Amino acid sequence: MALNTATFKTRTLSAILFAGIMLAGILWNKWSFFLLFSVIHAGCWIEYQKLIEIIHPAYRRISALHRYAFIAAGWIMMWIFVVEQVSPSPNLQLYLITLIAVLLLFALVADVWQSTFRWPVYFYSVAGLIYISLSWSLMIDLRFKGILRFGEQQVDLGWVVPLVLITAIWINDTMAYIVGSLIGKTPFSSISPNKTWEGTAGGALLAVVVVTGCWYAFVTPASWKEIACI
Repeated sequence: MALNTATFKTRTLSAILFAGIMLAGILWNKWSFFLLFSVIHAGCWIEYQKLIEIIHPAYRRISALHRYAFIAAGWIMMWIFVVEQVSPSPNLQLYLITLIAVLLLFALVADVWQSTFRWPVYFYSVAGLIYISLSWSLMIDLRFKGILRFGEQQVDLGWVVPLVLITAIWINDTMAYIVGSLIGKTPFSSISPNKTWEGTAGGALLAVVVVTGCWYAFVTPASWKEIACI
């Protein structure tokens, strides 16, 4: 697959715009971080549901309540990790967990009511809670836990690890496209025919190399082998 210059320019400009928005959300404060990833969480769910519709066509028949109840349940899951840091009240966390359970029950009942309920379809949505919502919840947890105390002074360093992770993902995606365009020959999946195994491997390898180099140069002079493994 040859490198498409016009596509590469478009992706580069989009990446610059995307990077600006991401940096603003990540670096401003923890609440801008939460707002940013609330939006990203919803977008991930929409794309996930479209993908599942391709993999499992029966998913297209789920009720609207099912579709949006799981997105809302995932967002509430993110709030559980916020509440844990800003207001560690077991009762409030229990209320949020109960609300998630109610939403999942509503989704199930709505599908049964419309005669569209199938256990495999329902479990695809449950898997989305783990794959998408839990992942972003843990990212929120990293951000909100990053308040460090030095004597009387508090320093907010919660943005460091999330920024490194997001940068690694961005590098992986960009390098996978470049490597795949230059030497990619083996299709990765029929769902994404333009992705190749060569691009996937190259993107992952280069992401590790770049992040390891930056971490070694600017953060800690520890062994590069240890940093790469982390």
